[in-house]
Amino acid sequence: MLPLCIEAYARNYGSLSAAFEARRSSAANPFFQPDSATGARSRKRYFGPFALTAGRFGIDGLLERWVGPRGRQYGNASIGVDSFSGYLTLISRAGLAYLLNFTLMRIEEGWNLRADCLRVEDDPAFGPICTLRGVTTKTMQDNEAIWIASPSVRVAVEAMYVVARLRISCAQANPVVRLAPEHARNPFL
Repeated sequence: MLPLCIEAYARNYGSLSAAFEARRSSAANPFFQPDSATGARSRKRYFGPFALTAGRFGIDGLLERWVGPRGRQYGNASIGVDSFSGYLTLISRAGLAYLLNFTLMRIEEGWNLRADCLRVEDDPAFGPICTLRGVTTKTMQDNEAIWIASPSVRVAVEAMYVVARLRISCAQANPVVRLAPEHARNPFL
């Protein structure tokens, strides 16, 4: 679903960079339903209201349940692209809460975790031992602080990683955003 949405905006605006630069116009929005005359003359591709695309991918109920109706109403369809963006934010926030609960790190420490923070070591006696590595300033500045974590944090880190990578790929296409090479290579979760 994500590649389809990003590619649809890039196609209708000419490129993903152009989608960031252009003024928001419903005529270029791929999840807009143009009148038949406008759509026929245009080389743009339209998918209709986003709720229809979400339904085709089977995530309409998921979005309705977790982020609720947002955006403009299209008949009975009440979920829009902003619902999908809200869901991705929810994944990041719920993942962070999960990590904080299983490590007892402070929220500032959690916000500073990077994509490569999870380490798993196999111990012959105890099995896999998961740790999260990051920055702490609690008692002293330490760029390699280590927190022991439950193996279940792997799912949260992987989900947060996917969202971070998606957002970094879009940020790289945005001409206004200046990313340090380290942020592109190893983004914050």
